[in-house]
Formats: sequence, C-alpha cells, structure tokens
Amino acid sequence: MKKSIILSALFLSLAASLFGQISVGVRSGVQFSNISETKLLNEIAPSFDYLISNTSGLAVEFALNDHFAIQPELGFTRKGFAVTESTNINLFNVPLGLGVKAQARFNYLEMPVLFKAKVGSGPVKFYGQAGPMLGYAINGNIATRASGLFNVKLTNTNIDLNAINYNRFEVGAVAGAGVEFDAGFGRFFVDGRYQQGFTKNADIPLVADSFRNRGFSAQIGFLLPLN
Repeated sequence: MKKSIILSALFLSLAASLFGQISVGVRSGVQFSNISETKLLNEIAPSFDYLISNTSGLAVEFALNDHFAIQPELGFTRKGFAVTESTNINLFNVPLGLGVKAQARFNYLEMPVLFKAKVGSGPVKFYGQAGPMLGYAINGNIATRASGLFNVKLTNTNIDLNAINYNRFEVGAVAGAGVEFDAGFGRFFVDGRYQQGFTKNADIPLVADSFRNRGFSAQIGFLLPLN
C-alpha cells in the first residue's frame, strides 16, 4: 500500500514537471450502442435497434498549454444491440400488437486517450477531442422482454464469451466535442462523443458475418485541478 502511494506521488510529480496543470475527475452519461451493419446483415438479418445504457469513468487531464491537453480515461460502458420481432392479433375484436425484444449486452472496461483542442477565453471554453481507445469485454448477457398489453421481462441469460469465440479485446477510436465551465474550484463539462470499434467481435448467430461496435453518448463531468 505504501509503495503504491509513493509510486503515485512520484508519477504525479514527474507529470507536473512535464505538463502544466493536472486535473482529475469523473464523467457519466447515457450511451446509445449499436453495431456496424454490413451489406450481408442488412439483407438477411432483422434490423438492429440501439441499446440505451449508462457510461461512466475516471479521467486525468494533462494540460500542455491553455488550448491543448491530453486526457486518458478509465471507464465502464455497456455495449450491444437490440432486436425486435412483432406480430398483430385480434383479441375480442380488438387489434393488438405483440412483440418480443431481445437485447444483447456486453460490459466493457475501456481506456480512451483523448487529445483535446480548446478555443475561447474566460470561464467558458469549447473543445474538440479525438483519440484511440482500447477496451476489454468483462461479460455479457441476453435479456428478453415481451410487449403487448403489458411489458413483461422474460429472461436474462448470461453469455459464455469464450464459447462463442468472442474477441474480448477491442481497438477503436473516439471523437467528439463539448464545452467546459470554470467554477473557480474546478471545471464542469458537457460533451458528446462518437465511438467506432475496429475489431471484429463475433459472428451473429445464424449469419456468417461478424459485427463491430459503434455508438454515441452524451455526458457530464467534473475536473478538479491538483496543482
């Protein structure tokens, strides 16, 4: 424990000598995830809907100067997609729509490294950001829900990622834009991000084609300066 504290202090001291202001913080928001559909998937598979979930993480911003910074992060994100099948029936001469929605959900630890460019002066600055991302799939599950007169949860089944040859490691990229507000004791920020995975994750069942993750998110966060 003491060694970890000493190493952390040495790292921050070294970073402070190389960079300007160092800030640490948190972020959280809503994630809209889906998969990149190929021509084959569009032709023979049902349409894939967005999976809506949470994304959150820790961030460290190393300021190079007033307008450029590097921000590595460690976050937790749920990715995946949803599929809906529906039909219509008449019950006592009343037309009813019945359907089943299945969500394929994969939980990831992610480490994006974002390069930020800021414009503006005073307490409000706008910024653009982009950079590479490395992710690792922890686990996954499939949740099904029936819809009709009532929404009913049917199943929640864990997925054995090794059994389906799921590629747990993911390489991708992140790009986005946002605005930050200097509150004196720290900075609040709001941003939107788009994320694209480059790694093929696994084959869609019954379809001889692989998928890649993609999605976008809206987030809020706070950065606290350390020096």
